[in-house]
Amino acid sequence: MIPCESSRRRALPRDDRRALAERLDPGVRQDLIAINARILRSAPVVRRAAQDVYDSYLKANRVERGILSYDAVVRLVLGSRFEPGWTPRIGRAG
Repeated sequence: MIPCESSRRRALPRDDRRALAERLDPGVRQDLIAINARILRSAPVVRRAAQDVYDSYLKANRVERGILSYDAVVRLVLGSRFEPGWTPRIGRAG
């Protein structure tokens, strides 16, 4: 299951998602397609119950925002810029 499916879809505008997908290795694209197919084969009620249980688990283990914390990680990763040699660029992204 991919946490917070609806918020994940809002993380990037459609054109940006498409441009990012085009840059992915074909193997990564195939993995994402397989993940999506698996999600679509499961029952929505089961997905929702699993999401609720996992959210409760995270909160019980002091992850204050639960599943919503994944959005912050995605924004951090997508917003990070690197110098040559994968050294993080300090300061404003851009």
